[in-house]
Order: sequence, then structure tokens, then C-alpha cells
Amino acid sequence: MPIQLALPSTVRRPDLALLRNKIGVLCHAVRAMSVAYLAWQLLDMIGFWMDGPRVEAIYRHRLNMSLPAISELQRIEAFAIQMLVWLLLVLTVVSIWKLFGGFLKGCIFTVGAARNLQGVGLFGAATVVAGMASLPIMALVMTSHVPGPVALHAANFLEPQALLHLTFCLMLVALAHVFRTATELAEDNEGFV
Repeated sequence: MPIQLALPSTVRRPDLALLRNKIGVLCHAVRAMSVAYLAWQLLDMIGFWMDGPRVEAIYRHRLNMSLPAISELQRIEAFAIQMLVWLLLVLTVVSIWKLFGGFLKGCIFTVGAARNLQGVGLFGAATVVAGMASLPIMALVMTSHVPGPVALHAANFLEPQALLHLTFCLMLVALAHVFRTATELAEDNEGFV
């Protein structure tokens, strides 16, 4: 008895093949841009934390205070904190890569695509929140050598665009839930035909 392999429903449907052809270039572009952004962020972080005078000038301005010289160890500690945030960004980019790679393979309206979309949203949101939380922590590291108490004001660390980024990421999570539910309903209905 010959073995029959069933093709996924996304491969058998010509309308999905047409959609895949329409978004193919866009999928490749999004994947390439996300990896480029990841590399750009890493190089930008390395360049910033290696430049002691620039770090001191930025933190003097951000904290609005006279700041004694910042040691190399302090810059390394702050860089390590920022690297933890960057690692969350890596997970976000991996999810983007999987999502758009799946689209290129024709896995467009699938539970796996919904799971990858949810990963983009969740890891993206975690990256934004961790980035916001890291700002005052890095400021504490940068001022750890200052005698006496240092007043850190929340206004020095609030970035309005972070709220927009967080909103966008949470919208992706909500869309992933809608997408997954619609896909599961379609699969249930396909079984009745």
C-alpha cells in the first residue's frame, strides 16, 4: 500500500499561494531589516559605552547634575545591563524571523503563525519594558561613586515613544489571539465539509 503524504491546506489553496507571492519581497525585507536593526543596536551600544567622555556628557545632561568622572567598570556594568535588554531584542527578532519565514513557506493562516506573531508581541513588549526599567538602574550605576544621596526623577527616564512601542507590541499579542481563534475555527469548519 503506497504511503500518501497530505500537503498542508496552505499549500493546496491557490489563493494562499497568490498571497504568498504578493508578500514574498516584503517578508524578505522585514527579515533583513530586523537582523540589520539588531546588529546596528549592538554596534551602537558598544560604540557608546566605549566612549567615556560621551557617556559622562550624556549622563550629566540626563541627570542634570555635576557628575565626577565615570570609571570604566561603571561603564562595563551599565553595558552589561543594556546587553540583557538586547538579548530580549534577539528573541524578538528570532520570532520575527520565524513568523515571516513561515509566511514564505506558505504557513500563513496557521496556529504556528499565530504563535510566532504572539512571540513577536510578547518578546517585543518585554524588550520595551526591560529597556524602560534599565534606564534608572543604569543611572544608579553611573552615580554610584557620587557622595551623598542622588535624586533620580522619573521624568529623566520616561520616553513617550516607549509607550507607543509597548502599545504596538500588545496589539500584536491581541491580533495573535484573534488570528489563532480564527484559524482554529476554520480548521474545525474544514473538518465538517
